[in-house]
Amino acid sequence: MFVVLHLSRLVKQYFTKCHTTSRSISFSSFFKTIIGFIVGNAGLLVTLLQFGIAYGILLFTVASICAISTNGAVEGGGAYFMISRTLGPEFGGSIGTLFFLANLVSSALYIVGCSEGLVENFGPSGIMVRDGALVLPDSPWWRFFYCSMLNVLNLLVCLIGAGMFAKTSVVILATVCVSLGSTVISFIIQGPMEVVIPEGNELVQNSTHHVNGSYTGLLATTLQDNLYPDYGSDYTSNGSPVFFSTVFGVLFSGVTGIMAGANMSGELKDPAKNIPRGTLSAVGFTMVCYIVLS
Repeated sequence: MFVVLHLSRLVKQYFTKCHTTSRSISFSSFFKTIIGFIVGNAGLLVTLLQFGIAYGILLFTVASICAISTNGAVEGGGAYFMISRTLGPEFGGSIGTLFFLANLVSSALYIVGCSEGLVENFGPSGIMVRDGALVLPDSPWWRFFYCSMLNVLNLLVCLIGAGMFAKTSVVILATVCVSLGSTVISFIIQGPMEVVIPEGNELVQNSTHHVNGSYTGLLATTLQDNLYPDYGSDYTSNGSPVFFSTVFGVLFSGVTGIMAGANMSGELKDPAKNIPRGTLSAVGFTMVCYIVLS
C-alpha cells in the first residue's frame, strides 16, 4: 500500500511540476477532417513535399525558441518573457500584443474545428450515428452554441488553475494518442465501405439523387491513383478552384502551435531543458503522425 501511495505521489508531482512540453503537442483539431481535402487535391507526393516545407519553416522558429530558452534563466511569461529579455520591453510589449491576438484567433479556430468534428461524427449525417439514434442538431446557431460551451469549459479549466490544466492536458494527449492508434488500426482492418458525402456538397449532391463516396481499403491501385495532384473545386467556398497555395494554406494551419510548450515556462521544473527537448520531440512526433495519417 505504501508503495502504491508513493508511486501515485510521484506521478502527481510529475504531472503538476515536472511535466515537459512534449505533453503540449498542439495537434490541429481540423487536421483529421481536412486530411482528405489535402491528399485528394495535392496527392500524396505533393502532400509530403508540403509537409517538408511547413516543418522546415517551423524549425527556424523552433531553433530560435531553443536558443533563447537556453541562453539565460527563463521565468514565467512564456514567449513574451523571452522576447522582452532578448529585444527589450518595447519590442516585447508590441510583439506580446500581437501574440495575444494570435492566440485569440487560434483558440477560436480550434474550437470551431472541435465543434465541426462533433457535428460531422454525431450530427444528422454523422458517420457515428446509426438509424434512429439521437443526433446533435446542426445549424449555424447550434454550432455557435457548441463553441460557446467549449469556451465555458476552457474558462473553467483556466479558473481552477495550473494543476487542472496539467491534468486536462494529460487527458487530451491520451485521447489524441488513442484516436491516432485507432485510426491506424482501422486502415488495416477496415474493408471496403461507403462514405457519406455531406448534403451541403452541391458539387456532387443534388435534389434528385444522393451520392456516397467509397473507401477501398489498403490497395495498391488506390495508392497509385492518389500519388499525384488532381486539383478540383471547394464546395465550402462556392466552388472556387483549389491550387497548390490553397492546399498549403490549409495544411499549414494544422502544424502551428509550437509555442504551446514555451508558454508554460512558469510551470516547468527546468525550462532551459524542458522547452527545447519537449518542443523538438513534439514537432517530430506530430510530423510522424501527420505523415502516417496521410
